[in-house]
Amino acid sequence: MRSLRQVGRSYGSSGQFYGVGHVGWRPTSVGYHSDDGGLYYNVDEKSWAEPVRFRGDGSEDGDWSDDSDDWEGLFNFMDPGYSVDQNFGSPFGHPHPEVIGCGVNYTTNTVFFTKEGQLVGSKRFRRLPTLYAAVGVHEAGGMVMVLKNSAFLFDIDAYVLKQVKLSVESGGKP
Repeated sequence: MRSLRQVGRSYGSSGQFYGVGHVGWRPTSVGYHSDDGGLYYNVDEKSWAEPVRFRGDGSEDGDWSDDSDDWEGLFNFMDPGYSVDQNFGSPFGHPHPEVIGCGVNYTTNTVFFTKEGQLVGSKRFRRLPTLYAAVGVHEAGGMVMVLKNSAFLFDIDAYVLKQVKLSVESGGKP
């Protein structure tokens, strides 16, 4: 799993091709990147979300100026199409594989990430479309293992109970 680059969520049907851009760089996607531990997200005001709260010191919105699949546009790091919170979490998967999880809470419009069963952080949006799991690799031949029938390392039941308790304490507001 050494070449795992990021894990996250993207919008679209499971049959749609996401393209070659990393998760979080392309429109309507959120990704936790292994190289720097940053949370990357691409917010297009016309499409699906506006940030309302960001873990860290704030957020920065931008428009994806060119949604084509040309290599120059996809790999131009100066393109203002995505935002990043560099202080979201720590890098992962180097030098040993780690279990990374990604979840969506549609009640609170929150995307959250876990590492080795522990909550890394979350990002809340005003609204979310249906999101699908996405994993990217840094180089050809990279390997990702999806443990579909394994028990979660993250205690999702405790997380849900905590969210319900917080909602009740705030008068039913997520």
